[in-house]
Amino acid sequence: MRLPMDASQKPFPQAIDDARGTRTIQDIAWHLEGLVRSRRDGIRQGASRSSFEKHAAGTARGAPSAYLMERVAEVLGIDPAYFAEYRLAMARHVLDERGVGFEAAVANLAKVRQALGLEPQAPPAPGEDEETLRLAAGEEIELPGEQDADTG
Repeated sequence: MRLPMDASQKPFPQAIDDARGTRTIQDIAWHLEGLVRSRRDGIRQGASRSSFEKHAAGTARGAPSAYLMERVAEVLGIDPAYFAEYRLAMARHVLDERGVGFEAAVANLAKVRQALGLEPQAPPAPGEDEETLRLAAGEEIELPGEQDADTG
């Protein structure tokens, strides 16, 4: 497998053109067809030769399936995350409560919101605040209301 490329920011048809090097769309489609047939589940997953050709030409409706992008990446020897549509599909997946469960989806949403700066950082858990951690490390700290013995 080739080393991973920088992730593409372009739509699938342009990303394919950038990633395929000297290979033709027909050559990729032919290899894809053989790979999908060997797995026997590709047609159900939207990975037919004609589907790939339509997506590569930009004439298909909607985004290619994650399965199709995974198989195309396999044929090209690249990481499927090279395709922007694949990264978007994975982001949608981790936020889909039907796919990952309600609690996991809500936790993932909180992580996304926090990463975007839309949610404040969670406060430290009890016993994990800065002063407690410093005490645990053996440092002396001044407690509120304590006075220095020399001044008191």
